[in-house]
Amino acid sequence: MKKIIFCFVLLVFSPIRALGQDFIPGTEDIPLMEGLSIDENETVIFDSPDGQIMTVLAKTSQKSQDVKRFYKASLTALGWKEISPSTYQRGQDALSLTVSPQQDSTSVKFQITIPNN
Repeated sequence: MKKIIFCFVLLVFSPIRALGQDFIPGTEDIPLMEGLSIDENETVIFDSPDGQIMTVLAKTSQKSQDVKRFYKASLTALGWKEISPSTYQRGQDALSLTVSPQQDSTSVKFQITIPNN
């Protein structure tokens, strides 16, 4: 079963890599949705003896429901389990996704916690 899922992920996301898809800063496999613009001034990566915490803020002109739909599909295909509509877990790693509609854009906040093993 794991081989089937792995092959599916390769088939779905290999074209993304081939097209030069960007990823969330500090990650290797969480795609940056097309149209999202990272706010470098609001990106924080904090290392501690317990692990790493990354907070990344991005904005887009796309609708909040489109952002949520994209990340739900992408994250679950990459092995993240949806704990709640805005929280995902993969192994001991946790990801919180806050999508907030604004007047003329959508704000997206990623908070990723990676504990030391």
